[in-house]
Amino acid sequence: MNLEMKLRGYVGLAAKAGRIASGEETIVRAVRNGKAKRLLLDKDAGPNTRDRLERLARHYGLPLTYMIDLGGAIGHASRMAAALTDEGLNRAMESAINENRGGVLEE
Repeated sequence: MNLEMKLRGYVGLAAKAGRIASGEETIVRAVRNGKAKRLLLDKDAGPNTRDRLERLARHYGLPLTYMIDLGGAIGHASRMAAALTDEGLNRAMESAINENRGGVLEE
């Protein structure tokens, strides 16, 4: 199984468990409250969304992961950004990314 499929699986599980914050205000609130463990950004996100999320990740020291069809993975087709709020799934994603270091999805 390739990295993209693993990440989509983890994000799908998180969405089903209610551990995904999507929508700009909800993401910012999760980050400010310390609940966000990782930010997720669709590779096709527009430049403004990309800039805002990259700045947010840098400012709060959060990992930022780029994905293909993020909205499809979380069940909201129009979403281009999300925050993962589950520490266990964040560790699982980090482990998968580290196993596949050199991939194109991680900043």
